[in-house]
Amino acid sequence: MITCKECIEFLDDYIAGDVSPAALENFEKHLALCPPCRDFIESYRKTIEETRCACSEPDEQVGCDDVPPTLISAIIESRKLDREPDA
Repeated sequence: MITCKECIEFLDDYIAGDVSPAALENFEKHLALCPPCRDFIESYRKTIEETRCACSEPDEQVGCDDVPPTLISAIIESRKLDREPDA
């Protein structure tokens, strides 16, 4: 039986389908007994799907006319605060 740590380390290979049958069997046994790892893996899969979806859409550039002036001011003020030395 593998541990939760080993399960997480194994995840990239598992998602890619690049695992031996014996390793896959041990991994699936762990998942059958460990709800937190099942939840983590489901979250991981959803993150991959969302990232692929977001990256597949063409980039749209936002013109300055589309950005609210209050947002621009807030960003400028935030940058000024980041540059101020600590007192």
